Amino acid sequence: MQPKHKRVVKKVINWIGVVFFIMAVLSIYTQLGRHSMADIKAAMLAIPGRNLAYALAACVMGYVVLAMYDRLALRYIGRTLEPWKWLLAGFLGFAISNNAGTAVVSGAAIRYHLYTRWKFRMNEIFKMIIFSGFTYLVGCLFLVVAGSFLIPQDMRSSATVTLAFWPCLVVLVGYFAMAAFYKRELRVGEYSMKMPTVGTATMQAALGMCDSLLASLVLYSVLYPLVQVPFNIYVGVFVISQVLGVFTPVPGALGVFEGLFLFLLPDARGNEAAVFGALIAYRVIYFLIPLIVTSIIILLVLPYMRFRKGQHIPAWIRRRGYTRLLSS
Repeated sequence: MQPKHKRVVKKVINWIGVVFFIMAVLSIYTQLGRHSMADIKAAMLAIPGRNLAYALAACVMGYVVLAMYDRLALRYIGRTLEPWKWLLAGFLGFAISNNAGTAVVSGAAIRYHLYTRWKFRMNEIFKMIIFSGFTYLVGCLFLVVAGSFLIPQDMRSSATVTLAFWPCLVVLVGYFAMAAFYKRELRVGEYSMKMPTVGTATMQAALGMCDSLLASLVLYSVLYPLVQVPFNIYVGVFVISQVLGVFTPVPGALGVFEGLFLFLLPDARGNEAAVFGALIAYRVIYFLIPLIVTSIIILLVLPYMRFRKGQHIPAWIRRRGYTRLLSS
């Protein structure tokens, strides 16, 4: 692709993100039209402290599961590492990517900084990042398919769910078929990668499922005291809203996730202020607090973890604009 065409594609993607965000804000505004900020604030204050503690515990466990993406990637490339190291790299990477968007990729700079410090080669780090990205993708596909069976029949037949279900099912089946039968190496840029085994692909789907389940428990812990929703219906709505939000070019799916969740949740009708109050609490616990912790670690710890002499920052990281996270 020529540089001129690349610039056009980049602008289109950026504008698509703006359009999605505006649509999400309009959807939320429409659904919250009958309620004031005072109603939303009252709903947030009505969440019991015990439920906030449950949400924090689920958040901690959720980020441990997210860090295990790095553990599975290490196993894929045949390397071992002390648990605290892959836990640190996974937590920092996902705390950034959950807020910045683009899943694993936006945490690539932090991973590159840490894994080069631990004497990993560039091709190994690249393969880990790509593999973790596919782990996230497989988990998303699996969750959309599973979540479609958990929601009520009338919601399952809606255009939004139908358009999400069939493409995800086809791609998921194709991925497992390639894991079972495709033995040739795939070229990704200047590197070659092999398809994971069926067992590894199954573990990818399982990690994605556990990740989303724990994230859903964070929101459910703060939502249930305000709106009693059956858990099986809630999980289906959460999963579909989360995955569709991830696939939009909006950082952290901000606004898109909330709009879809309010639209799909049956019990949200008439309780929009309470649901939105719970969604704000969820954003603070699952997104903002980990980002604050990550910022403290980056400011107080990473400045002392410098690149080894002679190493350079790859051009693809510089182009993404993540070099500021590597400076010290």
